[in-house]
Amino acid sequence: MSKKRNKSALATEFSVVVSIVLSIGKALGLRGAEWITWFLSDPVAHAKLVAEKLLELLPTSWAVEMESFFSNCPGEFWRSPEFVDRILKPGMAQGPADPVKLGEPYKLTKDMTGSQLLEALGESRVIEASQMLATIKEIVASQPGGKSGTFRTDGWGELFLVRGKDGEVFVVFVYWSRDYRKWYVSANDLGYRWYAGNRVF
Repeated sequence: MSKKRNKSALATEFSVVVSIVLSIGKALGLRGAEWITWFLSDPVAHAKLVAEKLLELLPTSWAVEMESFFSNCPGEFWRSPEFVDRILKPGMAQGPADPVKLGEPYKLTKDMTGSQLLEALGESRVIEASQMLATIKEIVASQPGGKSGTFRTDGWGELFLVRGKDGEVFVVFVYWSRDYRKWYVSANDLGYRWYAGNRVF
């Protein structure tokens, strides 16, 4: 592992720690570092409460691993804000999952919305957010720089029906941009229309 990657990993871990500290304060109804002053005013009495809040907020190793990968995948990954909110965060909260064993994809022969895809393929094709994260991580890591593999890199994207935030189903789009030499991943609502030629796993 390079020094650059080490620094990236440390930066991610530091951001997680800062997030936990701020979240504890928020959970206690205190702003900024006020909760530290509150804690020091009576550390014995407040220690148990802080410990309980810390256990609630402490991310699992799975969550840290997913956040690190989707933040630091070396120089070739872009995630949309919608993906982070709708899939990444819920998937991290769900806990560890195995990658999905991908079968024969369904190729769109005409433009279709996410709702039409769900109706055509059924609920059995919907996977959980945590499964989506594990699947993307496994496959993208095996196709660095747009290397040939499970996901196409010929200008077409791959689609997945994924249950994410608040139990809602979204269409996750995974795409290798030949122009920008990056993997692109987004999460769209079911009303979005997809061009013929894309595939659904």
